[in-house]
Amino acid sequence: MHFHMSPKTNCMKPTHNHSMISRLCRRFLLVGGGELEWEFCEPNLLLAETLMQCPQLWQIYLELASRHPPSINNPWHIVTAFDEFVPGNAQGSTNWRKCMVLSFSFMEFGEEHLRTPTTWMTPIVVRSSIVRKCTGGWSRMLRDYFRVQLLGPNSIQFAGCPVVIGDMSLIIHAKLKVLMSDGDGIRIGFDWRGQSGLKPCFKHFNVWKIDSDMAGRQPGHVEITCGDATKFCAYTDADYYGSVDSAIEAKRMYNRRELTKGLFENWCKLCGLNCNEDGLPACVDLRRCFSLQETVSYDWVHTLLQDGFVSDAVFRLFEKAEKNVPGFTMRALETFLQMDCFFSGRVSVQIQTTPSCIQ
Repeated sequence: MHFHMSPKTNCMKPTHNHSMISRLCRRFLLVGGGELEWEFCEPNLLLAETLMQCPQLWQIYLELASRHPPSINNPWHIVTAFDEFVPGNAQGSTNWRKCMVLSFSFMEFGEEHLRTPTTWMTPIVVRSSIVRKCTGGWSRMLRDYFRVQLLGPNSIQFAGCPVVIGDMSLIIHAKLKVLMSDGDGIRIGFDWRGQSGLKPCFKHFNVWKIDSDMAGRQPGHVEITCGDATKFCAYTDADYYGSVDSAIEAKRMYNRRELTKGLFENWCKLCGLNCNEDGLPACVDLRRCFSLQETVSYDWVHTLLQDGFVSDAVFRLFEKAEKNVPGFTMRALETFLQMDCFFSGRVSVQIQTTPSCIQ
């Protein structure tokens, strides 16, 4: 794959000629039986080939290398992001074509360059329907991908990634610093049970589901509706990986018929995790490369606006409004939210038809 500059968009676009980019293949067992071969780009060779074929990127990388020469003792920092993308629009998406996309760049570029897509490499695009069919799911795919990028023979963290920029050669050493997605991406990527589980927070071990009757059983524990962040206690790596390992051991005990199915499932619920021996959190080698708790970051929509705290706060706001705003009733709000225009996407119509008491 070669690249050229599009005069209309001022960005790189590929032209398909010969390519040195290595495609890696991993064999997966399917949930319903059978096998599947999954292909993705070797990320470090993708970076090297892209720089070789894109003169427009040379200046950006040369400036960065002069400011921050990469070495094994002074590496660059990788920021990796993944999310599902659905083709179409808000009123007509095509869910059967939904894809999981993973891209990476380097934090040292700074905000200006990280805002442009040309500085991001995208080694993985895979249909979500394929991810769901594979044993181990997206967490297994993440594990295999990071083994290549951080532990393989071309490891950017230890061996370094040799690149040619014009007439200059450079070996890029980098380690993973930020791994980000939305709440659902973290759920499927790290075998977490998500916001609807007993442990609705990925970062803090003492936060429990609303009305779960768990917070009151231990001092210092709170429910998800707690608005005081100083009460939240973050996992240490040892505690988090201990929960992962205990869920895996519980599964082995269940397979040996030393645990009932009910006890095994209840243990996983208490851990807030799904048992996945092939998943990313279970990979001992990758644990030495980065801290999952320190590295993982997820968007504010799934934290500040998570179901629990915000829904409780908004309900209390409406309760107050019902008592103090003339003409406002919860019933009037419910009727308005059930109107077709509210979900039509026609924002101007929605605002014009909003009752004055709700405005």
